[in-house]
Amino acid sequence: MISRRSIVLAALAAFCLAPFAASASAGRTAARVAAKAAAKRMAKASVKRDWASIRAKDRVAHDRATVKANPQERLVERYTTREQAARELRHGIGRDTHMTTGIRRGRSLSAEGAAQRYGLERAPEVKETIRIPKGHPVRSGVKVQAGKPGVAEITSPIPLPPGTIVKVAPVPD
Repeated sequence: MISRRSIVLAALAAFCLAPFAASASAGRTAARVAAKAAAKRMAKASVKRDWASIRAKDRVAHDRATVKANPQERLVERYTTREQAARELRHGIGRDTHMTTGIRRGRSLSAEGAAQRYGLERAPEVKETIRIPKGHPVRSGVKVQAGKPGVAEITSPIPLPPGTIVKVAPVPD
């Protein structure tokens, strides 16, 4: 049997909560938005990579790849910072430096898009266009370790001279 006290409490609760019932859907929407924002923050935190282990995997991948003479002159791109590009214009591109496998047609990747595609530690500021001469030794087709699955890169076991950099252009935001 239901007591009188239970009925009074139920009526009082219904009466007190009635004004909030209309805003219940708004509350659910706010909770859903907050949950999505929290999930995004957690995803970003989990995406923070352990760069030391990625570099170790990258070295192993480079050691496994065969070095071949570049069969023909090839234009490639390299995403980097302004300071690094200035250094490379003066001194050349160091050995085992990562470059794209070719030139992408159409609109350039944004800084964020390039960082995601090629697994870059920080967003690039400039894009270098590099001409790799015919016969220069390269490791081609090595998969990018931290980027989009299936994307390959080129590295060279010996440095490239400063004259191989054809153009340096800012990366769109």
